[in-house]
Amino acid sequence: MGLAELNPVLLMQVRARLRMRQIMPPIFSLLVFTTAICWWTVASAKGAQAGFASLLAIQAILLHGLGSSHVATAIASARESGIMDFHRVSPLPPRTLALGFILGAPAREVLMAALILPFIIGIAAWGQLPLDRVLLMELLLLVT
Repeated sequence: MGLAELNPVLLMQVRARLRMRQIMPPIFSLLVFTTAICWWTVASAKGAQAGFASLLAIQAILLHGLGSSHVATAIASARESGIMDFHRVSPLPPRTLALGFILGAPAREVLMAALILPFIIGIAAWGQLPLDRVLLMELLLLVT
């Protein structure tokens, strides 16, 4: 049983959010910006804590700010277009429908936050920050 049979709403949202033309410019901008932050961290006397906090703040904005707004936008546009009425009579359980929107709509933001993770680990290793605490903060950011 494939992913499309498990949750077609999730697959539809992920495909809509991860189109190559839509995702490449923000990813390129994000990588340039995070590289600049890492360079600033190494070149300045601010230390690894400042760079780590900056990158963690970017991840929090991506996941909590932009990700949650995209979930609301996806649900509102589905309601306006009438797809939500179609889903009410479809054989999908409400839990599957909700998980499809909640996990699928912020797919671009989750990918972008995942791309920042190697930079955070690099700054933590360079600044000799405790890796277990860094990973614990990333896990906390992901589950909230």
